[in-house]
Amino acid sequence: MKQLMFHDDRAFLFETLRNLGLAAYGGSDVGEVIDATLRLPDITPVEIPYEDTVPHGYFYRAAGGGGRSLPW
Repeated sequence: MKQLMFHDDRAFLFETLRNLGLAAYGGSDVGEVIDATLRLPDITPVEIPYEDTVPHGYFYRAAGGGGRSLPW
């Protein structure tokens, strides 16, 4: 099967395929899953140092945040 999305991120591909599989049982809608994946912003994988481990995570910039400064 040709991989159509998330060529660089197998975790997002897995979750997308898992949610598409739920459609057979009424747990998801194929159109909504595809629409949601196409609306994902640019996501940057990051490593988060914590104590003696480095968990992996994802960073994405929220839309419309512009030039507002944060209170902290």
